[in-house]
Amino acid sequence: MELESIKSHKIVEMAADGIISIDTKGTIQSFNLAAQKIFGYSEADILGKNVSLLMPPPHRDNHDEYIARYLQTIQTHVIGKTRELQGRRKNGMPFPMEISVTEIKFGDAHFFTAMLRDVSEQKLALQRIEQLAHYDALTHLPNRSLFYDRLEQAIVGAKRGKRSLALLFIDLDGFKQVNDIHGHHVGDLLLVQVSERLRLCIRESDTLARLGGDEFTVILNDTHAQEDVARLANKVVESIAQPFDLEGQSVHIGASIGIARYPDDAPSKGTLLIVADKAMYAAKAAGKSTYRFGIPGDATTSFPLQKNSNAES
Repeated sequence: MELESIKSHKIVEMAADGIISIDTKGTIQSFNLAAQKIFGYSEADILGKNVSLLMPPPHRDNHDEYIARYLQTIQTHVIGKTRELQGRRKNGMPFPMEISVTEIKFGDAHFFTAMLRDVSEQKLALQRIEQLAHYDALTHLPNRSLFYDRLEQAIVGAKRGKRSLALLFIDLDGFKQVNDIHGHHVGDLLLVQVSERLRLCIRESDTLARLGGDEFTVILNDTHAQEDVARLANKVVESIAQPFDLEGQSVHIGASIGIARYPDDAPSKGTLLIVADKAMYAAKAAGKSTYRFGIPGDATTSFPLQKNSNAES
């Protein structure tokens, strides 16, 4: 039996997952090498301490109560199930972990053993995938896919709350010339600076997106008077009209903006996009670096496909 005990101990110590055992008072009885690596505590640091030391609030403050309630009711949401919870390292930093708890009884002795793993890297990988799928790689703004989703959600919210919203379709004037004269590297720098200026023009509750090329959109949630929308559009035009300093070169461009309002101009996502797009071309025809409101019901053509490059203006 002693040999079997030694073998079991070695298996626990060499396991890739963290393994922690506690008694019914929450006192840590064992803490393997993987757990030490995950949490940053040595075995000498942690044995005999309450397991709540390894948890961030609010679980840290309530853990002993959880155990006491389980022992009284034999009802739990943790034992026998794999769950994702927050752990707390020795340096105080919280981290996500997957944990599975089993109950062990040896006569009168009663223990709980947790097998856990740090899933921080997996979380970061998923976040990177999410970023690539829904955000523009250059400006880090929501891309076309996420913009469509945000617009649909905004319309649903506006309809439910009987509110209005406005969609600004922004196309840069003179961007092609910047690419032709200064090169695409400078053009990319310009797009980044444009996105930064646009962010400063809108509220945190609004959505700014880059559809591709030199096309941007803004969803203004819960808008009111047309004058307020016009004031913001004019602010965008004036901001983009200011010279850009790109690697020591002063670059001038403009912004033509088409505006469509829900529900006044269009009743759906598709028609709202068409009205805003046609209004943007009306702004171009009016001399560029200006804005135009859409004509209610003016949705007789299809919304254009995404540009293949950033060379148009």
